[in-house]
Amino acid sequence: MLRIFVLLFFPILFVGSCTKGDYQFESVPEKNTAMEVVFATNFFGSIFNRTHIEFSQVEKEQGWNEAIGQINSSTDPCAEIEYHVDTVNYYIAQLIITYPESGCISSGKKKAGKLKIYSSGNLFADKTEMTIIPERFYINDKKVEGTIKLKNKGFNEDSLFVITQQVLDGKICLNSSRFFTWGSEDKFELDFVNRVMLLDKTVEALDRNGRAYSITTSEQLMSDFDCPYIQSGELKLNTSWGAVERLSFGTGECDNEALLKKEGESVSLQLDED
Repeated sequence: MLRIFVLLFFPILFVGSCTKGDYQFESVPEKNTAMEVVFATNFFGSIFNRTHIEFSQVEKEQGWNEAIGQINSSTDPCAEIEYHVDTVNYYIAQLIITYPESGCISSGKKKAGKLKIYSSGNLFADKTEMTIIPERFYINDKKVEGTIKLKNKGFNEDSLFVITQQVLDGKICLNSSRFFTWGSEDKFELDFVNRVMLLDKTVEALDRNGRAYSITTSEQLMSDFDCPYIQSGELKLNTSWGAVERLSFGTGECDNEALLKKEGESVSLQLDED
């Protein structure tokens, strides 16, 4: 349901201008909060996915172990890739993904700006760490800021490959003056045998009105490698204004719908809505 793409092979308010684009939420506070969760999970998940795809592509290139190189992405026609190699240990130490400043649409999203990625080792090597820094980066005309840290944990006792992701000082600008902040810790478990991704999330955030809310995983999220959406699982949202909500992603169907549940009532969300 949420657009977190898996590689098949695989409260801080900080200074920064919110420009470009405009967006108006509906006047239902609980739905507003749920859509913030959708945007942040969608956008930071897309960055995670794009990083892994482009690193994988470069590692497969002939001659990638030269000090500096440039290629066009084979999976994203909007992206240009520049990479810098540690020629002693032979891994990609820095990779820059650049999109046109005017924006370009691919995979259903309009993107502009840069993603700068710094790595300590090869893509799926144990203990490899990556830092991703968006630079004037926009998805669907919403500016995405923050620092994203990834760490490979290797295979666990269930033979699942584990990757952790932190979003530090995250901020998404909805329009020129409205934004919300986001800090999260995610754990991805990749089951390459059954082609399934499992995900646990914890989040601390401030909504566009400066009110705090938190998110925990009440039922582990799941998606198979062939579906671009989360297919099952549930998140619990606790708000500082007293509302307790649950965001449910179904029982396994590959669709873009979720249910926002509160006090015995529910409303359907279209998770591609932007």
